[in-house]
Amino acid sequence: MHWLCADPYWRADFPHDQWLNEEPIGEGTYTWKLVDEINGDLTSDTAAPVRLYGKGVCGEAVRVYSVLVQPESATALPANLIDNGDLESGLTPWIAMGVCDLEWDNSQAHAGTACLWVKNRVDYLAGPRQDITAEVTDGATYSVSIWAKTKDSSEQVWVGLWVRTEYGWRSFDAALATVGGTWTEVAGTFTPSWPGTLQEAYFKVETTWSNQEFRIDDAVMIEKQNADSAPSLRFVRGSMRREVGPW
Repeated sequence: MHWLCADPYWRADFPHDQWLNEEPIGEGTYTWKLVDEINGDLTSDTAAPVRLYGKGVCGEAVRVYSVLVQPESATALPANLIDNGDLESGLTPWIAMGVCDLEWDNSQAHAGTACLWVKNRVDYLAGPRQDITAEVTDGATYSVSIWAKTKDSSEQVWVGLWVRTEYGWRSFDAALATVGGTWTEVAGTFTPSWPGTLQEAYFKVETTWSNQEFRIDDAVMIEKQNADSAPSLRFVRGSMRREVGPW
């Protein structure tokens, strides 16, 4: 509840039904996750309750409890600056940067029905991009998240912003994570700033050393510069329960 009440964008910032990184506590660890039991999507209804799960582990002992959390009022979600980030509408407006082929793939989606397959890459810089020149602002803070999987081996996947002004091109690191053959979230927050007048800006995904194929899905980029109002949340009386594994 501490994390949720401190983040007006918690519905977009936290994944649905995904345990977060385990944190140490005493002689064990704990983690938590959020589940929308009505819609299966944290962002589809901002007034819907969510079930907050907590898991504690100590040695071989595991306990999981959950409770419903109810927003006191619906809050507007920030706009996703990435168009067709879930790839449900085909390839447009995604285009290739560098030499590679982009293919709409409906066989291995992270969520929904499709994802973006990046193949025939000549080097690690070749990858998908999207023009967001009209959406980005010098000095604003953005939260970025994509889901990715690689074909051959684990490798760090880079998500960032390429901009061009009269002073030339420069890139900004938004997120970096090691990705393998299963869907993995690559997420981060960054504040790009540049001299001169913005002429072009591209949201871009690359790998860090190889030209192996990879897939991406559910790309999100939201502005967080004006996130200054905490949400009002409450526990739903009588909703706490102990969960039964296996975990």
